[in-house]
Amino acid sequence: MTAALLVACGGGNGAKKSAPPSKAAALVPKTAVAFASLSLDPSSTQKSDVASVLEKLPVKEKTFDALRDRVLTGVAQNAGLDYQRDVKPWLGDEAAVAVLPNTPSPDIVRFLKTTDDVRATAAVEKASARQGGDAAARVISGFVVVVPKARADLLDVLSRQARDPASALSTQDSFTRVTKSLSDERIATGWFDGHALVALAKAAGSRQLGGARIDVSRLPDVGAGGFDVVPSHEALASSGLVDTPGTVGGGPTPLTDALPTKSLGALTMWNVGGNLESVVAEALRTLPSTTGLFNQVQTALGIDINRDVLSWMHGEAVVVGGPPTGGTRPDLALVVDPTDRVAAQSTITKIADGLEQRLGIKLDQKPGPGGVNMYVFPGAIQTGLQPAMALSSNKFVLATSPDYLTKILEGGDFASSPAYKDTLGSPKPGTQFQLVLQGEALSFLEPYLGLGATTTTRPGENPNAVLDPNAVLDPNAVLSHLDAVGLRVRKDGSVTRVEVKATVK
Repeated sequence: MTAALLVACGGGNGAKKSAPPSKAAALVPKTAVAFASLSLDPSSTQKSDVASVLEKLPVKEKTFDALRDRVLTGVAQNAGLDYQRDVKPWLGDEAAVAVLPNTPSPDIVRFLKTTDDVRATAAVEKASARQGGDAAARVISGFVVVVPKARADLLDVLSRQARDPASALSTQDSFTRVTKSLSDERIATGWFDGHALVALAKAAGSRQLGGARIDVSRLPDVGAGGFDVVPSHEALASSGLVDTPGTVGGGPTPLTDALPTKSLGALTMWNVGGNLESVVAEALRTLPSTTGLFNQVQTALGIDINRDVLSWMHGEAVVVGGPPTGGTRPDLALVVDPTDRVAAQSTITKIADGLEQRLGIKLDQKPGPGGVNMYVFPGAIQTGLQPAMALSSNKFVLATSPDYLTKILEGGDFASSPAYKDTLGSPKPGTQFQLVLQGEALSFLEPYLGLGATTTTRPGENPNAVLDPNAVLDPNAVLSHLDAVGLRVRKDGSVTRVEVKATVK
């Protein structure tokens, strides 16, 4: 019986209710590395919210039930079953997956709640009779439990676990504490043992990323964590948390909040200088060929990047984009809260002097808003690109054009923009990383994402049509239907919290 039988989708009725119980967690040993559960009986309000998203997306199924039936029909067919006859009559209210420790690779166990153990057992036996199956299954305490065929002995382990609630994951403080901190409106719940996951990564050794080898032995140790998925009207949101060392980190985001209101998007980071120092050091260590290029750049500019640039970038830093004022590219700017303003001014002077002395490029100096001195490249390098920089009383700005530099210096109220309010709501203290994008910004990112928001339709066709008849959801087409995307990572006492939300149009 294929493990894919446990793809999580389902249906149900009823009014708005509290968070779904993770009944399958009672069958999972407390030594589990990770666990995830999906409610197969969401409330009528939750189903309506999911439908409001589906109505905006290029899918044939516009209701929760229709999408559930389509997904599970295909999954059941792969297991040699008829969904309507063999699965739906006993389909319960929860699907779940657990990751259990094992060497060299963890074990994956899947669960599907039943309402009729007799019918479920018949379906299991029918699927198991097929030749060449890659999984073993059994009905245990009201769940169809599926494990890899090579690990069929796990079914005995889980049967014993079902009779020992005191040692089950569901009764452990690390599990209940985390899941109680998640949204009561969730339809999906996730939990993980961060310490165990980090240990597994370190045991597996370093990783190759492009041409660089990443040393995972430096990964910080973390504790238990979890996440949820919450539907709302014309939006899907997810939040999570993980125990992390220390009780402080990140900070407020006044630079981001005061960006031009009509910005296409903003990527906010904290302590970018310290983080980049580590990245540069690791790149130079693992990629010796980059050392020469790095030194050439420093020589051309007449600066030491670590000492003269990164040393004063330990506060808030933002990469912001705005609608193009020239050409087809959006305007871009780097905005930094200098933790040492004197050093920042010295760096600007060094860069200006270095360009003139070494490359013969003399930057024009022009007055900006509030009497700020703007350093501007003497001419456009290409349409829409004429670098300019300035240092005001509270921010350093490097922009792709003097016009955009002026807009950033003048500021605005980005925190009140629809994209910001509809996704992240309001600014939060302790922010370490944040991303807000209007849907329009994704059209500029398509070439870099390898996706095309409009490539799924042909001229004259319905823009909501999906060309691949077997696809449940076409990621290319989805881009054109996103209205805004928000992501925030912030420190909140001894935990790090993550918020993600996407709205559709």
